[in-house]
Amino acid sequence: MISKIVIGIGIACISFLLCMLRHRRRKQIQKRNQAAFDIIKEEALCNALVNPVLDEKQEDQVQDKRYHLEDRQMLQLVTIQAKKKVNYIFSLEKIITFGRNPKTSDVCLKDPMVSGIHCTIFKNQQTVWIKDMGSSNGTIIKRKGNYCVLGNEEAIELKNKDLLQIGEVTFRIELFFINKRYL
Repeated sequence: MISKIVIGIGIACISFLLCMLRHRRRKQIQKRNQAAFDIIKEEALCNALVNPVLDEKQEDQVQDKRYHLEDRQMLQLVTIQAKKKVNYIFSLEKIITFGRNPKTSDVCLKDPMVSGIHCTIFKNQQTVWIKDMGSSNGTIIKRKGNYCVLGNEEAIELKNKDLLQIGEVTFRIELFFINKRYL
């Protein structure tokens, strides 16, 4: 009798923990998608400032085009093995540059092993690529236990959950499409 009660309590505790983990993951996805949506809104506002709309019909076309969220692929970079965990979220509509030079880099790394313009991430049709830009120390991609060291002007397709090492910093790559249901 007591063993059945203990088993019942154990199952209830496990169910509660699983529910908490699902809730936590849902909150993380919601936060990531909100950041991605904010980036898209900022891009749309910048575009509106540069290209003012002339009439209502054009405004409707721009509005329809602006928020096709399910079609927007985004990139999240999460630092791992670092003193301070940092998340970066980027739209893959533009090239993302890594390097030591803060004027030319979207992700600036203060590391002597990192070149001024070290590497770039870009989207080519439906795939996401990383290209070493002639860095002195190369760009390392780790995928399922395998290492790939990119040298001068070499590129490789990025996959979700790849690890990207630039100098002493390692990022986990998370590719996702923005999902309105989490906003």
